[in-house]
Amino acid sequence: MKLTPNQEAVVTTRDKNILVSAAAGSGKTAVLVERIISQIFDDRHPVDVDRILVVTFTKAAAKEMKERIYQDIEKKAQEESLNSHLMKQMNLVNSAFISTIDSFCGYIVRNYFEEIHLDPNFRIAEESELAIQRADIMAELFEEKFAEGNKEFIQFIDAYSPKHDLSKISEMIYQLYLDAASKPWIRDYLNGLLHIYNITSVDELEQSDWMKEIMLYIRKLLSDIQNEYTTMMEQISPEHKYFEVFMSELSLVNGYLSCQNFDDLVDKMASIEQDIGRLPSKKSALNEEETDQYYKEIRTLLTKKLKEIQQQYLSMKLEQIYESMIAIKPFAQEFVTITIEFMERYQKKKSELNVLDFSDLEHFALNILVDEDSKQKSAVAVELSEYFEAVMVDEYQDSNMLQETILSSITTNDDNYGNYFMVGDMKQSIYRFRSADPGIFAAKYLLYQKEVENNIRIDLDKNFRSRKEVIDSVNLVFQNIMHKDFGGIEYDKAASLDYGAIDYELLEDSVSRKTELILIDKDVTKNEDVEENAKQLEAKYVAQKIASMMETYFVTDKETKQLRPLMYKDIVILHRSANTEGSVFMDYLNELFIPAFLVSKTQYFDSIEIELMVALLTIIDNPRDDISFTAVLKSPMFQIEDSLLLAIRNEFSTESFYRAVFLYAQNHPEE
Repeated sequence: MKLTPNQEAVVTTRDKNILVSAAAGSGKTAVLVERIISQIFDDRHPVDVDRILVVTFTKAAAKEMKERIYQDIEKKAQEESLNSHLMKQMNLVNSAFISTIDSFCGYIVRNYFEEIHLDPNFRIAEESELAIQRADIMAELFEEKFAEGNKEFIQFIDAYSPKHDLSKISEMIYQLYLDAASKPWIRDYLNGLLHIYNITSVDELEQSDWMKEIMLYIRKLLSDIQNEYTTMMEQISPEHKYFEVFMSELSLVNGYLSCQNFDDLVDKMASIEQDIGRLPSKKSALNEEETDQYYKEIRTLLTKKLKEIQQQYLSMKLEQIYESMIAIKPFAQEFVTITIEFMERYQKKKSELNVLDFSDLEHFALNILVDEDSKQKSAVAVELSEYFEAVMVDEYQDSNMLQETILSSITTNDDNYGNYFMVGDMKQSIYRFRSADPGIFAAKYLLYQKEVENNIRIDLDKNFRSRKEVIDSVNLVFQNIMHKDFGGIEYDKAASLDYGAIDYELLEDSVSRKTELILIDKDVTKNEDVEENAKQLEAKYVAQKIASMMETYFVTDKETKQLRPLMYKDIVILHRSANTEGSVFMDYLNELFIPAFLVSKTQYFDSIEIELMVALLTIIDNPRDDISFTAVLKSPMFQIEDSLLLAIRNEFSTESFYRAVFLYAQNHPEE
């Protein structure tokens, strides 16, 4: 493959810690494979493939990468059949350390279990099994606390669940435990959460780092609103009926930004409801109505933001905040205490059963590699860091601090050398709900922006996958919504996608490629002549659009790079609620004979075959479940017709259907 200068730098740069910010479609995987191959066959310092650790996000990605590396090595071997180094690499690929972080941690735990006195015969437990154990532990823990009459616990329950909804408390405890489990040292993290409550005065509160951060954040929000008002004032005429109101509100925002301390800002914004006036009701000229509506909508959005800032951050003065913290402190302490107690019992139960979950694998691996007290590398970590000549991490934006600590412990890093290679894209971080911490990537993105010591950042911003129209549309959206305080990164020129697939321009193509935004007017559904609801109208439109595209649309074939007619398999419908609303789309697609497959979590269990098996298992347990029993009789297994089922019910209407079938069979042996 022909490499761009930045791709070439990714492949050839050596002896440094490298952060690669790789945009969607930038050829990241191909470049990563190329780098591995180049290290294996480096003339100056060739590296065996099994001495390169590559951590991928999924098993499928690891499998694909191994296959691509093997294919590249095999291709070279055909050209140089007598090269013993090549033959050796082909044999080593299958045992190469290309895996998910969980698999790598499993390797460490299974090979060095004696370092932490762990029984090597453990197994990875099913989540359903663990969920039962957690529920039992929670119930046992709560029962003991109530039986003891534990004052702190009961006050905590009363404060956070007045109706004693223990399921809500259980969820709170488990979520805090999960959050802590994504950190290197769980107990340190949990106890550290209480440090914020150790403040002893209002002055100390005002000077605390986190209060200063809050003030900076509020000022950033206000500055953004100030800029919006300023832009609007530059557009609107001084004679416009809204001009005076907008000018007054801009002055308000300027006043807020002039406040020197937190309490002054609280006082200033306390009267925001009264300070924000009403827009003049003077009727606009017909040619101004659309413009007026535009200004009105922007102003509504800005005043809403101002009110939200006041309500969320400035409803209390420092004295009130300090008093609230004193009042909350005992509850926070109890929350942390009971979470630690749950954690200890949960770990004990898993130890008794000799089972682990994936979080345990990571924490045990960390305990093997790093001493918890000194935070120094262990002998095992030193051994592995000497063995691995390169440590590479794919999808780095979805790592968490626990995984980062594990991988950092086996890298080699000093003032003159680094071998940690990280590739990812802040804009593609989608796993925060699984405790991913994109802040790790964001921090290094800023730190590595200029080459410092042995750290370097390389940006792969060219997209070789999409047409220019797609690139421009994506950039337009994200330049307006993605900022450092909303998304963790500023979507500036450096972060924007750069069009790189110039091959598209070489093809003669008369099809319009403009991005379309189709809005379904929900009010239309109120019309008596319209039978469909909004979701059905949307699905109907999509189905009709696909049908029309099949007649005239051409796409670039991935293999031949030439235009060909659109095929159904080229099309995907992305939906936020495919599990619940995907069937609506399927109905309309089927109406137009458009072949489609719905991928959803519920689809498997909603299929006829699975529902039938569930019904069969149900009547094995309880044959008097009439609905399940009837479903099995009507199924292809027995093929009982509706007329016969009706006759059975009519003859024995007071009996359970199970009993009625047996009685009917006795009375009508000929049937």
